[in-house]
Amino acid sequence: MRRNLVLSLALTIAASVLAAPLAASPASADGVVSLPIAGFSDILVDQAHGHVFITGGTGSSSIVVTNLDGAIQTSIPNAHGAAQLLLSQDGTKVYVGLSAADGVGVIDTTTLAMTKISTGATTCPYDVAETSGRIWYSYGCSSTGSIGYISTSDNSVHPGIKTAYTPIQLESTATLPGKIVIGQDYWPAGIQVATVTEGDGGVVTLPSISREADTVNDLAITPDGSRIITTEMAPYQHPVYLTSDLSADGAYDTDAYPNAVAVRPDGMVAAGIAGSYDPDIWVYKAGSRTLFRSYELAPTNATEPFLASGGLAFGQTRLYAILQTDHYSDATYKLRVITPRGKSTVTIKASTSTYSFGATAKATVHLTSASPNRQVSVYARPYGGTEKLIKTANVDASGNLTASTTVTRRTTFRVAYAGDGGFDPAGASTTVAVRAKVAAAMKNYFGRSGSYYLYRPTRDAALLGTVAPNHAGDCLYVTAQYYGGGAWRYLGGTGCIRMTSASQAAGLLDSKGLLGVKVRMRAEWRGNTESAAKNSVWRYVKFVR
Repeated sequence: MRRNLVLSLALTIAASVLAAPLAASPASADGVVSLPIAGFSDILVDQAHGHVFITGGTGSSSIVVTNLDGAIQTSIPNAHGAAQLLLSQDGTKVYVGLSAADGVGVIDTTTLAMTKISTGATTCPYDVAETSGRIWYSYGCSSTGSIGYISTSDNSVHPGIKTAYTPIQLESTATLPGKIVIGQDYWPAGIQVATVTEGDGGVVTLPSISREADTVNDLAITPDGSRIITTEMAPYQHPVYLTSDLSADGAYDTDAYPNAVAVRPDGMVAAGIAGSYDPDIWVYKAGSRTLFRSYELAPTNATEPFLASGGLAFGQTRLYAILQTDHYSDATYKLRVITPRGKSTVTIKASTSTYSFGATAKATVHLTSASPNRQVSVYARPYGGTEKLIKTANVDASGNLTASTTVTRRTTFRVAYAGDGGFDPAGASTTVAVRAKVAAAMKNYFGRSGSYYLYRPTRDAALLGTVAPNHAGDCLYVTAQYYGGGAWRYLGGTGCIRMTSASQAAGLLDSKGLLGVKVRMRAEWRGNTESAAKNSVWRYVKFVR
């Protein structure tokens, strides 16, 4: 005959402790900052003074200055229509074309105070370059484009000669003395290397060397002055030309709609596109045409945001990118700061998904990185507890490392890899379940016969269950079976028995109808977030006279 077990007295409930969130591994992107500009023209990094200059819009404060982390420091007033920027070769000044103020702005790199050199009514200066002791500027308010220069000795202005349609891009470098590289976005689109004659009456000779190109909207000169990297609409690459004769020298393979390029002082190249589905920024190590890293600016949205035209600039180690929404009538802009480094990946995997209480859990780490830094740190955080370091060591020649610790409850393992200046940090985590330890002890018996606990019919068989770790106030269940017809069959079970402060609960079974019948009982922990389900061993019972 089947009988329900007698429920024991319910006891107090213990409060559970919530786990702290796992710390995230650092990302390769250093940050994104919203910019208070209504348009975008140019970006320039002054590494020595810790400033990033960004121009855009037609307002009076269209120059924003951030620090090297991208935090906005100030804006420069009276910069109407600030366009292209130039850091002087001695590092003391930043020159900027003030297209809506008919002048060239001169910003002191120490004080950030700006003065203006007037270039005459309706000149609309756009871009600036420096060579042969002069500041050269392109200008033109309508379809006519010209190049003039400003003498650095007395700030006198010398209008130049007609070249082509506006706007005209100018690039120069101290490693290419006496030359100016010119980019033309409109017909006749192309690039030119112009020679500057010496003397007080020096002029730009156009063209010294020229080459047609398809809609050049940005260009850069390599640090040694030997090559020009351009952005051309077709083909979908960033072509490279020798400055000596503008002969083709291959390309950086990117994708559709190239629109920005920057070169780091050590020769690293960042090539940008106005892409919808492909990476927006493609990074190449100095001297290599093999892709090193790529960055997607809108990984969850195919069209927004995207890289602004000409929106790349390098500092000593960081890359600065201007992000633009695709709402041209009401565009917004952000600055993203990136430290281009090689990819590192690290994984961590436990030897099994579920362990027994008190078992030794083993986690295996695998590091993939070309960095000489091979050290990883492994941490363990038990549910509701504090994360602790369990091992710090170098991975082996195969990139592997194992770490072990004893587990008594659900545990999260985390591996952290610091990377270095050339390679990303990385991290990973995995969580394992741990079954509770459930003990069962019989009470009130008067004797033993083999594996059976013996009870008089006048006393209930009492099974005391104990659960570790402590689950005071949580439910424990007791189930009984009887032996009949050659098999163990269900006899009865309790409902929820609330455990005591000692994490114990008892289930009682009376003898009615069970005299001489083989019976067994066990405690059942049905699991929660902290501890996986576990049953005690069976305890065998007989009621005898």
